[in-house]
Amino acid sequence: MIPFNKPYCSGRELKYMEEVCHSTTMSGNGDFTKKCHTFFEEKYGFKKCLLTTSGTDALEMCAMLCNLQPGDEVIIPSYTFVSTGFGCTPPIKQY
Repeated sequence: MIPFNKPYCSGRELKYMEEVCHSTTMSGNGDFTKKCHTFFEEKYGFKKCLLTTSGTDALEMCAMLCNLQPGDEVIIPSYTFVSTGFGCTPPIKQY
């Protein structure tokens, strides 16, 4: 059987989890999040990197950055996750 979504483990996960539990920030913009931002910005030359907790949050952030307003057209595929068009009245296009 081929394992599906088997996580890569480096052996330091428990140490990192202990660090987070002893920190003042367990979610959001904590030390490990900031380290990930810095890693991606430096490795790939991004001006700014922001991590989100889900694809839904990422799509919402994109809509905010694009300044989408009620009535703006948003084209999404007909076969997609329900939150892709959340808050929009998109015309569904078949391709």
